[in-house]
Amino acid sequence: MKQARPADAVKILQLYFDIYGGSYPDPRMTDFLTLNTVLNSEDYLWIVEETADQIVGSVVYQIDTKNKLAKAFGAVVRPEMRGHALTEKLMTYGHDILVNQKHAIEVIYATTRTVSFAPQKLTRHLGYKKLGIFPNIHRTVESETHALTAAYTPQSLQKRFTDFQLHPKLARLYSIVQKECELQPLKIENLKTATASSSADPTSIDFEAIQAPKFVRHQFSAERDNVKDHHWFFPFIEPNLMLTNEDSSIHVFVNFSNVDQYCAIIAIRDINKIGYKTIFESACKVLRGLGVRYMEFIIRADESAKIDTAFASRFIPCAYFPAMQLEGAQRFDYVVFSRSFEILDFKGLKFEGVNKDYLQQYYSFWEETAYESVFID
Repeated sequence: MKQARPADAVKILQLYFDIYGGSYPDPRMTDFLTLNTVLNSEDYLWIVEETADQIVGSVVYQIDTKNKLAKAFGAVVRPEMRGHALTEKLMTYGHDILVNQKHAIEVIYATTRTVSFAPQKLTRHLGYKKLGIFPNIHRTVESETHALTAAYTPQSLQKRFTDFQLHPKLARLYSIVQKECELQPLKIENLKTATASSSADPTSIDFEAIQAPKFVRHQFSAERDNVKDHHWFFPFIEPNLMLTNEDSSIHVFVNFSNVDQYCAIIAIRDINKIGYKTIFESACKVLRGLGVRYMEFIIRADESAKIDTAFASRFIPCAYFPAMQLEGAQRFDYVVFSRSFEILDFKGLKFEGVNKDYLQQYYSFWEETAYESVFID
């Protein structure tokens, strides 16, 4: 067991090809140049198990040192090596390096597949807490629902910012996370004071899509350093597409995967204060036309006005991530909102523990969203 180096690239590519037959949606596991860049980067920790002639197991950590945050992903083991707790050993090895040896990481999160119980049991054994689900988020052969989990050091939760009132529509979701992570209760904002979306927003924005990844990343970097009226935090994902209107007063930065039509809205610049509801709805129309089938974004849990806008735009909260971002001496909670443009299909899912509760909660929100207009007189 070791940290992978650039010399291991070919064997790593072979491992993922042998397991997934070329259908793995992440280019870091399928493209040699991308993989070589990752293996040379200090922003990654790639752990592998090697035999005499091949790599038989792998797990990857992407690292955000500023936020003392890491993401585990891409765990895979050759079929002949399964049944020996190899993935658990790989992740334990990586966790020790991240938390205790080199990086002083405080929070590590991972998404787990739900086609079997094994990944969910594995993360539970490693101390990861269940935080929510992502319905039909990715597609390998078929669309898959993933579950969100996170491992916390004691100091990470001690730094958690709790001096805010939770949006009332998030109370049921938070109650599941609160019990799972043994968190303190939060005050719930009064329904009458929850910020309503502005009805004065224009009906739509005529967005154009700029699909020029290098230009978009450059523009995003420049605006992130200079624009102060929007929160720009979205870890481990860079934009490769930008939506803009005619006078360039609105920019919507997006990461879009052509492989499985996954889309994340990373940040929005809105100079004229048009309003996020109109921006979200207009962006959805354009992105659906580009083939997007699933969208998500994150909002800080104490930003009730933006959360209200997300609900008004028919996005559904699917996960609650305590202590996600480190800012100064405090860690802030985030809510993940998603929207699927496909018919949701939950057949064949194998949920462990509170993941069933998250599914029921998501479906309840979906029913309220889908049927709300039908029963209004």
